[in-house]
Amino acid sequence: MKIKEIILESFLTEGARIEHPEDLIFTDGSAGARHALESIADLAHSTDSLSIKWDGSPALIFGRDEQGRFIMTDKSGWGAKTYNGKPTSSDELAAMMMARGGDPKMRKEFAAKLKQIWPLFAASVPRNFRGYFWGDLLWFNTPPVKNGAFVFTPNTVTYEVDVDSDLGKRIAKSRAGMVVHQFFPDQASSPQPVDSIAPLAQDQGVLFLTPELTQKPKLDIDTTKIEQAKHYLESNAAFIDQFLNDAKLRELKITDLPLLLKKFINQRVRERNLQKLEQGFLQWVDTAASSKAERIKSWVKQNESGFYATLIMFTAITHLKELIVQQLDQQQGPVRAHIGGRPGGEGYVAKTKQGLVKFVDRLGFSAANFEKSR
Repeated sequence: MKIKEIILESFLTEGARIEHPEDLIFTDGSAGARHALESIADLAHSTDSLSIKWDGSPALIFGRDEQGRFIMTDKSGWGAKTYNGKPTSSDELAAMMMARGGDPKMRKEFAAKLKQIWPLFAASVPRNFRGYFWGDLLWFNTPPVKNGAFVFTPNTVTYEVDVDSDLGKRIAKSRAGMVVHQFFPDQASSPQPVDSIAPLAQDQGVLFLTPELTQKPKLDIDTTKIEQAKHYLESNAAFIDQFLNDAKLRELKITDLPLLLKKFINQRVRERNLQKLEQGFLQWVDTAASSKAERIKSWVKQNESGFYATLIMFTAITHLKELIVQQLDQQQGPVRAHIGGRPGGEGYVAKTKQGLVKFVDRLGFSAANFEKSR
C-alpha cells in the first residue's frame, strides 16, 4: 500500500483526531498542558478562532472526478480497497449500502433516503468543478416546525432554529441540509479544511453550511484561574514529564500508559463521574490492564508527584474548559442545541498555533453519545 493510501486510510478510519484540551497532557505531557492553557487564554481574549461542531450524520463525501462524473459515498466507501466505493449513480450507491451488514429493513430505508437526495447534490456541484467535499448531513427532508422553530436531530443533539431568522428562512427553502468541513482536491489527496463552499449551488434543494459561527460570542473568563493553573504546571512540569517519560515507559513495557489514562477517562465519562480520578485509575487498571497492572502501580508509586500532578492538571483544565463551554452554550442566538432537554450541543473547535482543539461538554454530549452507540 502506498504511503498516501496508508495516511488516508488512517484518517478516514479514525476520523479527524481533534483532542480535548484536557487530554493533551496525556499525549504531550507538560507541553500538552501548556498548549491547552494557552488555547484557553487565547479564547478569553478573542473567540475569532472558534467554529461550531455540528452533530450531523451520516458523513458523506461528494464531488466530481477528473472526467466530471458526480460521485457520492461515505467514509467506508471512500477508503474501500476490496470493492468500488465511489458510486457514480444513485443505484450504485444504494447497492453498496444494501451489500453491508446490519438490519436489512434499516439498510433499505437508508439507501432509499440516499437515492432521494442524490439528484439534489449532483445538481449542486457544477459540471466543470473538480474535487470532493466532505460533510455531515443535518436533515434529509425539510425539518418540521414546532413552537416557531425548525427542529431536527441528525444524531445525538437536537437543534432548534427560529423560522424567522436568516438561517430559518434558508432552511424553509431546502429539502436537505449539510455542514461541510473538509475538502479533497482529488482522490489521492488527504483532506484539508474547506476554504469556501461558494462553488456549491445553494438553489438546488440542499442548504450547505460551514462550521463557522456567524455571531462571535464574548466570554467572561477569570484569567487569574488560568494563571494559577499555569503556575501549578510550571512547578510540577518536571514531575509530569518524568511520569510520562516515553523511554522509561518503554523500558518497563507500559508504553500505553497515556492511552490507558485516556481510556479510563472515557470510562468515567460514560459513568458521568470525574471525581476521585487518582484512586479510581489504580482500581480500574487491575481489570482493564491486568497483565501490566502491577508494573503500572509500581511506576505510579515511584512517581506519585507526577501521577497526582498529571490528574490535577487534567481536572484544572477540564474546569476551565467547562466555564467556556457553558458560556458559549448560553449564546447560541437563533440556533439552540440541547441533548435530552439539557442545553448544549456537540461543542466547538478552536484553531490554535499548534492545531485544532475541541471544546466539548464531555459529561453532556460525550456521555450521551457513548450511551447512544452502545
